[in-house]
Amino acid sequence: MRGRAAAYLLPALLVGTVFAPAVWDLDDSYPLSTYPMFSRYREPIAWVVRALRVEADGRATPVAPAVIAEGEPMQAIVTLKRTFRRGRRASQELCREILARLELGPDEAIELRRDYIDAREHFADPGAKAKRTRLVARCESSR
Repeated sequence: MRGRAAAYLLPALLVGTVFAPAVWDLDDSYPLSTYPMFSRYREPIAWVVRALRVEADGRATPVAPAVIAEGEPMQAIVTLKRTFRRGRRASQELCREILARLELGPDEAIELRRDYIDAREHFADPGAKAKRTRLVARCESSR
């Protein structure tokens, strides 16, 4: 009888533990997260910060995050956002630093800009054009 009671009690406790956040008002817990990234609607259209390598024919490709901030993608984004907030002079300085880290051919450039994109279109086609673009800094190769 004891073994049978434990066999019913243990699964009931586990199921209760998993569903407790749904019953009680807890800050954040598995499996029901209140983390804002998942719990609220976000507009699909957003401004994104970018550092782009612009080739002689006009094609633009993203600069690798390690070149921007010598670290992870989120560090690169934070570096760009903070630099943009500090103004054009700081943005131009970061642009020159990125240019110095890359070997660009003649007529190539680095652009730091803010693009207004539709996230759905962007993830379906990474080459999709931005709705609007605000050029923050541009550095041209002198090679």
